[in-house]
Amino acid sequence: MKLIRERFGEVHAKTWWEQNRERIQTQYL
Repeated sequence: MKLIRERFGEVHAKTWWEQNRERIQTQYL
C-alpha cells in the first residue's frame, strides 16, 4: 500500500495494516 506508507511512514503503516488488514481485504479484494 504505497499511499499508506507515504502518508503515515513505514512503521506506522505496518501497525495500521495489521490492525485493519481484514477489513481492507473485505472491501478491496
